[in-house]
Amino acid sequence: MSHLWVVPVMFENPVTGAHHIIRASGHALIFLTDQWPWHKAAAYHEAVDICMSAFENDQCHEHARDATLAALISAGLIAPECCG
Repeated sequence: MSHLWVVPVMFENPVTGAHHIIRASGHALIFLTDQWPWHKAAAYHEAVDICMSAFENDQCHEHARDATLAALISAGLIAPECCG
């Protein structure tokens, strides 16, 4: 089960111009593991682990959202000031 986040994460791929909207831990996990084309820094790996745990245990979904944002910020896809 994937609990919907209160506020979805939205960003644009700077290479393709595609817009992405991630609404839940399960969506984030799929995006991170299947569609992530950028460098996989520590924030990326942490986001995968946290989203996997949130999805499997149906808890800590907002923590998974925060981890997903951190991975996107680390990859330069979202400016830190937009997420305050």
